[in-house]
Amino acid sequence: MAFLRDGLPYQPIANYMARCRKNQSARAITELYPFLEHRNMPLTEEGFIIAYKGVQSNFFSVMGNTSTVVLQGQTDEGGHILNEVGKVIEIERSSCDDDFRNGCSFGLHAGSLAYAKGWGQRVVLVEIDPADVVSVPEDCNCQKLRCCKYRVIGEYTGPMPDTYTTEFGTRDTNPTDDGEDTCDCGSDDFQDCNPDYD
Repeated sequence: MAFLRDGLPYQPIANYMARCRKNQSARAITELYPFLEHRNMPLTEEGFIIAYKGVQSNFFSVMGNTSTVVLQGQTDEGGHILNEVGKVIEIERSSCDDDFRNGCSFGLHAGSLAYAKGWGQRVVLVEIDPADVVSVPEDCNCQKLRCCKYRVIGEYTGPMPDTYTTEFGTRDTNPTDDGEDTCDCGSDDFQDCNPDYD
């Protein structure tokens, strides 16, 4: 309704819903929407969630867990994960607690601006695929979530819009595409082979 009221495009909502369907946990999908209703939790054009994460001054996570199976990301000897801008952080889904009744527990955490600012010395912005959300703990008034993967997209410089943002651009979903249209016949002049192409 906020998108309609503000004249925003519907595609981010549709993309968000499509990504939710890829989440293997029905409960995580149900828990996720109340989390998004907190202010400053926008969606991107592709339906990703942008959330805030509190980190130490050196960009390592505040809490560490040496038992976490890290698939992508740099850790220190205490299990703290480095959250530098541009890094993709991923852990085994089984290394993330899926029980919403557990407040402080294992997994990657992100949350609302108020939650993140009260947690770390610095705040970074993270982009989360709804498919990677594992649980939304019921403590802290649903102001945080646990997920198994996110991408650090920036350092906090000010609150984000509360519904939708194009600030971080559109992802290249086909990295081998050079932007030129080519015909299946191999011709570089796609339009010559397809006169109806607009």
